[in-house]
Amino acid sequence: MFAKIIPSLLLPPDVEAEEFTYRVPEKLENDIKVGQIVEIEFTNRKTQGLIIKLEDKSDIDEEKIKDIKRIISKDFLLSNMQIKLIDFFKDTYFINKSLAFKTIIPKIPKKWMKIAI
Repeated sequence: MFAKIIPSLLLPPDVEAEEFTYRVPEKLENDIKVGQIVEIEFTNRKTQGLIIKLEDKSDIDEEKIKDIKRIISKDFLLSNMQIKLIDFFKDTYFINKSLAFKTIIPKIPKKWMKIAI
């Protein structure tokens, strides 16, 4: 299983992609849902990401796809309306999805992330 994820980072303007594909590890497949915030590795650093779509297969070479590290909170989910709000911000204010995501959900402090699960 694969997930399309928006990272919670300010991406440089030359990065065209706004959603990135990550592999869902087998141990998380039963718990993973659209709207969850997960921990991912992006450009060799850990950050948060929002799952916006789940897929059974990917067109990308599977050897290049990184795994989701963990679910930040199984109980906290963004609704479809909140995810659509990210697209609204992108289209209205001409910003990328990662900045819109950062605007809606502030980064969870590391000390809270340890007790979130």
